Amino acid sequence: MQTMDNTRPNDESNKGEKKGTDSKTFEIEYAISRVRNLGAAQITTQSRRLHQYRPEWLDQLEAHYRINPGKPLIHLSDLPGKTAIHLSERGLSILADLWKTIRQRYSAKEAKSLGLENIYSCAVAKYYGYITIESLFRAREHVSFDIDQLEPCVLRVKCHKNNWPKEIEPKLPFNFFNAEGAAILGYYTDSKHGNCTFTNKDQQLHDLMKRAVEHVIGRMRVNTGIYPDISETNWSLLMPTLLNLAGINTKLRQKVANNATPLWLFSSPSNVASAYLRALWTAEGMARFMRLVQTVAVPQLEPYRNLISRKPRVTPYNNLPPDAKEIVNQHPSLLLASAALLQRSFGMETTLKPSVAYSDFRKELTVLWTSEITSAGEISKFSKLVGFDSETKQQLLFYRLNRQSSHPPFSMLDHLKQRSESSLKLP
Repeated sequence: MQTMDNTRPNDESNKGEKKGTDSKTFEIEYAISRVRNLGAAQITTQSRRLHQYRPEWLDQLEAHYRINPGKPLIHLSDLPGKTAIHLSERGLSILADLWKTIRQRYSAKEAKSLGLENIYSCAVAKYYGYITIESLFRAREHVSFDIDQLEPCVLRVKCHKNNWPKEIEPKLPFNFFNAEGAAILGYYTDSKHGNCTFTNKDQQLHDLMKRAVEHVIGRMRVNTGIYPDISETNWSLLMPTLLNLAGINTKLRQKVANNATPLWLFSSPSNVASAYLRALWTAEGMARFMRLVQTVAVPQLEPYRNLISRKPRVTPYNNLPPDAKEIVNQHPSLLLASAALLQRSFGMETTLKPSVAYSDFRKELTVLWTSEITSAGEISKFSKLVGFDSETKQQLLFYRLNRQSSHPPFSMLDHLKQRSESSLKLP
């Protein structure tokens, strides 16, 4: 496997032999061990803080990653069977040769009974302009055939063979192992689950997402609806499929799915990880307070429902009884827990803590988690290594840095000095 030379400064997880990843594959065990090492460093540095990073959060992250590690490079053979592709003449020639191989083994009647007649209908008779991946899967079960050899020949892709889905002029294989691909995953929290419609007020971010999608996935018809309070950009329905394969569960709402940062980002070079964090902070971050927020549905709080306020009111975490607090801490935001470790790979300190609990309009018991960067030094480091894509948030960040540099924090020594000076003044 190709070894990447990109290593991050102050990386506390790179102990012993340094391994890496390329865009084709990554070592799951190495990436998980890296998460473990970063988590151990996070636990150590926060051991004396009020809100500590818990070891059981690392166990939850590992369990999540072993179920859904995701993959940075998505091939044609990874797509669902219902996906339909339109091939060039070269691709049709490959399918025609495949049909010849099939006919050498089976009669036309046998091939039809095996569900292989679509190969003939598309490549030889040319009754149809599209063929489904499922037809190629069936052919692969009976003859030796590499589906991915068709990737250079795919002119258009649809999420299924019906006429109405949006067509994509794809860039196969779909490579998320770059800054644009990482940004698409980071901005998912600003998207609707199920169809991945991107929602944000900032038109600059819509343009950024369109460029990223065209770079990673390919050209497609997109429609941006502009409304008084929000703007929405609609993509092909293939988008949620690709994000699922990349490591994000789009079938459930984020607060229910509790997606974490895709595992392979922990094996990525610094520019890719930085692009992901920049997109995540732009989507969910509060530049004025340097706070990243995320909600998690916690149905286990049901016994304490009568103590938890109904939205728009909220119940502060500190007002919950001890048993309820423990339940909250057992169900962290995996997104923020993993993002905190990815930030630590850049040497940045963050504090992860629950903030408030409430019952939303669906009557779902919900906890708001926050990840905060508090010290001026860490905020300056964030500005240099990550930053924001949004010009507005970037300006707020610069304003905060300039304010802190021109007005140093008020210390207890200054307070005592002022008191002694004021006591000397005559009334």
